[in-house]
Amino acid sequence: MPRFVVTGLDARLALELPWRGAGLARVLDEGHARLVETSVRLLSVLGWEVITEYTFNHYGERGSVDIVAWHPLARILLVVEVKTQLADLQDTLARLHAKVRVVPPLLARERGWKPVAVARLLVIADRTAQRDIVARHRAIFDGAFPLRGRAVRRWLAEPIGAMSGVVFFRDSRAENTARRLGGDGRVEATGRGRGRA
Repeated sequence: MPRFVVTGLDARLALELPWRGAGLARVLDEGHARLVETSVRLLSVLGWEVITEYTFNHYGERGSVDIVAWHPLARILLVVEVKTQLADLQDTLARLHAKVRVVPPLLARERGWKPVAVARLLVIADRTAQRDIVARHRAIFDGAFPLRGRAVRRWLAEPIGAMSGVVFFRDSRAENTARRLGGDGRVEATGRGRGRA
């Protein structure tokens, strides 16, 4: 449809991009769900209590958190943002910052989770394009999420104090039961029941 027709109707032209017979949004949703599932399994193995899709509406600030995890022994709250693609880096950082600020007091009232520290983790689908974005904006990521790979794994296994990190997880249907976090931040299958990053 010509641009002048759309403008004259005060309308917006939306295109749907099919991908192997499925809408792109559906493909991304499925990938997102698999990354969340992988993250939940890994966190649970490491002793974290997990809530998925925690929604909030607090004095006009509303949204949802992909994963909120609580470590009862360390009394640390972890806010996890899961991304299949980094479309808007500034928006991602702003939203995560707001969630870290708003969600802990709500959970303290709702569940009695009163953390001594609040940590944040950005889980990104392990694809070349996403790694390139992180590499191009290294200064931003180093400042906002200084921990990577093995350092994140060690902290998740024995959390002490606040943490802010990034991990790349493979978006793969083949990954199912026993897994571990590899040194580069990828989730790798293993023959034993070691779990989660």
